[in-house]
Amino acid sequence: MKRKIIAAAVVLAFIGVPVAVKLSKNKTVKEAELAKVELRQIQPTILASGNLVFRQEVQLSSEVIGKVSEVLVKEGDKIERGQVLLRLDPTPTAPKWRSRTPAGAVLRFRSSAPS
Repeated sequence: MKRKIIAAAVVLAFIGVPVAVKLSKNKTVKEAELAKVELRQIQPTILASGNLVFRQEVQLSSEVIGKVSEVLVKEGDKIERGQVLLRLDPTPTAPKWRSRTPAGAVLRFRSSAPS
């Protein structure tokens, strides 16, 4: 008879302890965000790390000295040979370079690389 009581206590312990532990844990309520069904655009985003490199770097230099009055291109724009990139102010500010700068001079892209 003692053995039956001990066996029943062991079986009850194996079953009862896990059930008691599960029931005694704090039940956390998970909140859900509810929304009406609607058509929306999905905005794709990519998180990446690395280095951005350019395919070709071009160094620009001017044969004349002057104050830039207008820049006609933005960084990253594709340009072609002969395209006007900027305009110089036609009003000379110093007599030493007045004769070297034509009025309203422009800077054109001239590439030494074959196009």
